[in-house]
Amino acid sequence: MDWLTFLSKFIDSLFNLIAKISWPAVVFFIIYFGKDKILTLLTSLRSIKYDKFQADFEVGSTEAANKADELLPHPDKNQKRYQMLRAQLIEVDPLTSIITAWNYIDEAIRDALERSQIEFKRRSYTPTFHMQILLEHNLITEEQFELFISMRNLRNQAVHNSLWEISSIALNNYIESALTLLTFLESINTKPEGRSTP
Repeated sequence: MDWLTFLSKFIDSLFNLIAKISWPAVVFFIIYFGKDKILTLLTSLRSIKYDKFQADFEVGSTEAANKADELLPHPDKNQKRYQMLRAQLIEVDPLTSIITAWNYIDEAIRDALERSQIEFKRRSYTPTFHMQILLEHNLITEEQFELFISMRNLRNQAVHNSLWEISSIALNNYIESALTLLTFLESINTKPEGRSTP
C-alpha cells in the first residue's frame, strides 16, 4: 500500500469517526454550555402557554355568562338551595369547583329526561348525548345546546390544564353560568306544585 492510499483511508476513517460522534458531541455541547438558555426558553414557552390558557378561559367564561344571561331564565339567587350550591362551589379549589358544577349539570340533564318520560340509558352515554336528546324533543333550543357545549369545552380545558391557575373572575363566571343552566334544567317538565320550597 503506498502512502497516498494509506493517507486516503486514514482521512476516510477519521471522517467516519467524526460523523459518528458529532451528534452526541453537539448535544453535549448545547446541554453543557446552553442549559441556562434552554431552561429560560422552556420557562418562557410555558409562560406563553399559561397566559394563553388564562386568556382563553377568561374570555370563554365571560361569553358563557353573557349567553346564559341572555338565553336562560334568571334564577332566584336568594333561594336557599342556590345560595348553598354557590357557597359549596366557591369554598373549594377552582378545578374541583368546575368539575363539581359540571357533575351537577350532568345529573340535572338525566333527571330532566326522566321527568319528561323520555327513554334513555342513564349511565351508558355522555352528558352531551343526553343533552342532544333534550334538543331532539324540543325541550331546549339550539342556542341553549350551544351554550352547554361551550361550558363543556371550558370544563375540559380546565381539567387538561389542571396545574395552572384560574382567575377568580373566570371562576365566578363559570359558577354563575353553571348554576343558571342547572336551575333551568331542573325546571324542565317540573310542575309548580312539585317544586320544593326554599
